[in-house]
Amino acid sequence: MAVTASVAAHAVEPVDSFPLPTVPAALVTPSQRAEYVVSHFFDGAILPESTSLGLQQSIANFTTVAPLASDSARLAAARTLFSRADNASKLTTLRNTVEDYLLGTESPFFSPDLMIPFLEADTPDPRRDELLRLISINRLSTSASNIPLTLTDGSQSTLFDTAGDTPDVLLIFFDPDCDTCHELIGALGKSEKLADAISSGRVAAIAVSAGVELASRPDFIPESWSVAYDTDGAIEENDLYFIPAIPTIYILGGSNHTVTARNLTPLEPEVTLRALRL
Repeated sequence: MAVTASVAAHAVEPVDSFPLPTVPAALVTPSQRAEYVVSHFFDGAILPESTSLGLQQSIANFTTVAPLASDSARLAAARTLFSRADNASKLTTLRNTVEDYLLGTESPFFSPDLMIPFLEADTPDPRRDELLRLISINRLSTSASNIPLTLTDGSQSTLFDTAGDTPDVLLIFFDPDCDTCHELIGALGKSEKLADAISSGRVAAIAVSAGVELASRPDFIPESWSVAYDTDGAIEENDLYFIPAIPTIYILGGSNHTVTARNLTPLEPEVTLRALRL
């Protein structure tokens, strides 16, 4: 596996160093090499006292390889990095940079799932514990939570009943007054591949207004989609879903509605279509 780091333009000082690991020649399969690279990604890290291009680039590089390895490898890497924070200023710098890159909703590297091992590696405190709890709600490869829904015709249902037995569910949390929601749903509505998947029964598209009651069906949502709001604000009341921003997308699959993708980049509908294997 080739791993590159675009830090050449940054003059890395000895006190701010993030060398990439060298994979032993004995590891020949892609999975073995990925596990090694990810688990040892920060072995040579020397953290700066304040925010640096080296640390930022290292976190960005990590997001490209971390999904190829196991949870245990990602946790090993995060623990190594936090062990390098040997004073308060380094720890603050590390926490802020990781959170900005992985939890900043405008960050191109936004990935709550990759944030989990960094939170697990950090020292427990109330803020860290609450972030970890929220991000862990409906994490990847777990069975999704059901939601009591009120459809726009006034009838009562649930997320699972509305989805029926379709193999995949496109679940979008939206706000009727959100311009980004209009843009995203409008772009997805123009996809012939998605329209065909919905009409054939392979995908159910469900738009849910979280905590905002709908007086009528928004006209920017395709007719083939189900539209509803969570009854009695159940999502927030019962911590049913992690919704860091509006819109937020989840892809559910299988008979138990396993979370196969979540928190996809809202302004890139192609990412959503790929997550649905379309």
